[in-house]
Amino acid sequence: MAPRRLSRGVAPVELLAYIPLWSVMFGAFLYNAQVNRLSVGREVLEHAAAVAADTATKVLCDSAPELAGTPLGRPDGARAAAVEERVLPLLDLVTDARRKCRIAYRDGDGGPVRRVQDASDPAVHIECEVPCPIPFAAQALCRGQSLALASSHPVRPAGCDMRMGGGL
Repeated sequence: MAPRRLSRGVAPVELLAYIPLWSVMFGAFLYNAQVNRLSVGREVLEHAAAVAADTATKVLCDSAPELAGTPLGRPDGARAAAVEERVLPLLDLVTDARRKCRIAYRDGDGGPVRRVQDASDPAVHIECEVPCPIPFAAQALCRGQSLALASSHPVRPAGCDMRMGGGL
C-alpha cells in the first residue's frame, strides 16, 4: 500500500494567493465605475448649460404674453422659470437638481446680471453637486459624498434694445 499524500489545505492556501489580485481588480472596477458616473455627470452638465444658454437667448428678449410679467432682458421671474423648466429635467439625470443645482446669470467679470442689455458677455452658469455613491472610489475622487461640477455658456440675446416692449 502506497503512502497517502496529504492534500488537505492546499486549495485554501492557493486561494489566499489570489486575494490581493482580486482586491486590486475589484478596486479598479469600483474606481472606473465612479469615474464613469462623474464623466456622465460632467457631460450632462455641459449639455444642460448649452440648453440653458440657448433657451435664455430665446426668452430673455422675447415679448411672448406668458413672459409679460418680467421686463425684457431680466433673468428672473417667468423668464428664469422658462430656462429652469428646460434644464432641470436634464440635471435630474445625474442629481436632485432642485436641491443640488444652482442656475445663475453672470457677466464677463463674474458678477450677477441684472439686465442683459447692461452686461458685458453675459453667460448662464450652472453649478451642481453630483453624488459619489461608489464605495472606496468616492474617497479617492470626491470630497465627502459629492463632487461640485460647474459649467458656463454665453448668452447672446437680440431684441432687448427695442422700444415699447417689442421683442424679436
